[in-house]
Amino acid sequence: ILELLMKLLLTFSLVFLSFSTFAQSLLLRQDNAKKQYVTKSDFKNIEGIKSLKVQNVWRKYNKTYEGVEFYKLLDKVYGKSWRNAKSISFKALDGYTQTTTIPLMLKMSTGKTGLIATNEEGQSGFSKFVRNNKEVALGPFYLVWSNFSVDDKASHGDALKWPYQLKEINIDF
Repeated sequence: ILELLMKLLLTFSLVFLSFSTFAQSLLLRQDNAKKQYVTKSDFKNIEGIKSLKVQNVWRKYNKTYEGVEFYKLLDKVYGKSWRNAKSISFKALDGYTQTTTIPLMLKMSTGKTGLIATNEEGQSGFSKFVRNNKEVALGPFYLVWSNFSVDDKASHGDALKWPYQLKEINIDF
């Protein structure tokens, strides 16, 4: 019985460990086909971890996040050709998906920097926020943008999306 319990414990540990790693991975797709998974540790090999101070016009706060520059990540995975693609979509852990056209996103991001954030500076993750009387976690990944001011207006129709709980990015060519 002890041997059986040890095998079950080892199996459970391996499954949990692989799920935990999977949950901390960002899936990059091309035309809805799997292209590549990247993890927080991969970010260090792409361009290194960067810090970026942002003004969140939705939630009315300034924060500094750490992660990898969004366009540099896309260049590394897709090459520069992604810039000529049609659209990009962002899927959250709960399945919610946001989509924008790439030409409009590139135009609207002039003078701004996008960051796939893995945490707030000085923390191992993100502060939670309250939505519909429930605490919401922003991780594992959160796309944020620099160079917004308190006077900027934000709407769901904006070309620069701020998806949180990000698990997947798809580019349609």
